[in-house]
Amino acid sequence: MNLEKRVEGWNERITRILGIPWGFLIGAELTIVQSRISLVNKIQKVYRSQGVQIHNRHIEIIVRQITSKVLVSEDGMSNVFLPGELIGLFRAERTGRALKEAICYQAILLGITKASLNTQSFISEASFQETARVLAKAALRGRIDWLKGLKENVVLGGMIPVGTGFKGLVHRSKQHNNIPLETKKKNLFECEMRDILFHHKELFDFCISTNIHDTSEHLFLGFNDS
Repeated sequence: MNLEKRVEGWNERITRILGIPWGFLIGAELTIVQSRISLVNKIQKVYRSQGVQIHNRHIEIIVRQITSKVLVSEDGMSNVFLPGELIGLFRAERTGRALKEAICYQAILLGITKASLNTQSFISEASFQETARVLAKAALRGRIDWLKGLKENVVLGGMIPVGTGFKGLVHRSKQHNNIPLETKKKNLFECEMRDILFHHKELFDFCISTNIHDTSEHLFLGFNDS
């Protein structure tokens, strides 16, 4: 109870100092971080009481997954999300920063099953449980899976986006810097030649159109004189 009062008091003070949008975002983020730390410590306490040693990172991954969704509340005046809508935490934070509008939401604790069935990839959801229902709902909604995660790429036998798998996401400028000097010179020379030829083509077309116009004008004047 004391922890809840401290969190509420902190949210009120930070909102009063920084304003409603930024104060709410920072206060909510700090609250969620402290809740995650408290969950990890309590879970570790149970395991260590039984003599089981587990590194924190394994528990942190699960805790981050089950606290990755928030429930939009009816307190705010947001026109982006509907009250009662379940959205991702990072999505709510990014939207609030972009719109400079306080999107009021309530942090919730999802079970492992529900957290696994509420992702951006319907292939990942279908590989966990309720395959037929997930695929049917995805087909009716017209969902698109962009294969950005690990699980969906493993299911389809593709390269996972880890380590050397990130090669396809490298910025074009970096790829351009790795091109040999001879290739760059060749491409530059080809561009210059293309520009020169295009310029001469425009000049040639202009001369032809001018000559045709002058010739037709002379013929028209000669026809009138006759």
